[in-house]
Amino acid sequence: QREPQQPQAGRFLDFVIGKCEVFPAIDGRLYGVLSGQPHRALPIGGATGLVSELALKLHAEFLEWPATKSRTEAVDYLTVRAAHAPVRPVALRSTWSSDSCELWLDLGDSDGTVIAVNSTGWEKVQGPPVVFRRVPTMASMDISLESVDRAEALRLLRSLVPVQDVDIPVLLALLLVAWCDGVAQPIVLWSGPRDSGKTMTARFLLSLIDPTTHNRGGGFPPNDPAWKARANTARVVLVDNAGHITRTMSDTLCRVSTGGEMTTKALYTDDTPHVADLIIPVWLTTVDTGVLLEDFASRVVKMELTPVDPEVRLAETELVRRQKEAAP
Repeated sequence: QREPQQPQAGRFLDFVIGKCEVFPAIDGRLYGVLSGQPHRALPIGGATGLVSELALKLHAEFLEWPATKSRTEAVDYLTVRAAHAPVRPVALRSTWSSDSCELWLDLGDSDGTVIAVNSTGWEKVQGPPVVFRRVPTMASMDISLESVDRAEALRLLRSLVPVQDVDIPVLLALLLVAWCDGVAQPIVLWSGPRDSGKTMTARFLLSLIDPTTHNRGGGFPPNDPAWKARANTARVVLVDNAGHITRTMSDTLCRVSTGGEMTTKALYTDDTPHVADLIIPVWLTTVDTGVLLEDFASRVVKMELTPVDPEVRLAETELVRRQKEAAP
């Protein structure tokens, strides 16, 4: 007599349980990691989520595709299981360890490459002790695998951004601190006269440390959920043409800069609040912000761009071409 066959939903669930771990992140989102990729966090559901990845693995191993009901039950089970698991930190693009004095950086490539940076240099690491998440807007970083002459790199940088030589050390510090999560972040104010290249400069510099698939920039997020949503798209938030900074804007930027409570609804409920301590780098481009309030002014680093001589001004397409060529 033949043994009764286990229902497909049960078979798929058994397969899933043995090949992943699930947990909540600090921001309330639920993630999972595959057994062979413990440093890459995936959302549980969705076309590119954990359950979809496991469905592909099942098909590759047994030529069997789980039915919609089986995948739905797996998502439900892992969601409940994740909600009751211990919270784990999940980084976007980069994370800094004050214990080891190392920075781990996700290059965003298809190989899942992570590099560790310390006082002696950098190297690729196979098993970083951190978990990274990725978002659809993340682009891969192009880095030079050959030895780079520092003086030549700085010369290239100076030729592509209208920043005064005296401000170059500050600029480098701003690029580096943007990678360091969990620490207070300056609010970078890119100002200058009309046609001084504020937006193009900010976008280029951000492409060096946190490239995206879209052109950065946008209005000021109007509320806490909007801030959390914007922070979910990139390591650094760029607000273009900020204009006058109101008291409400000033208070919000102060909280975002040095850490402050952001309260929204929990992910899977309608009435349970979720509180997050959001500390993210924010860059603003503006012609004139008006008078800055004292608390806000104490957190601001102003970068005044020099006017671009019309006689030597490059067409935007040519400038973008040179920036892309120099970026690695």
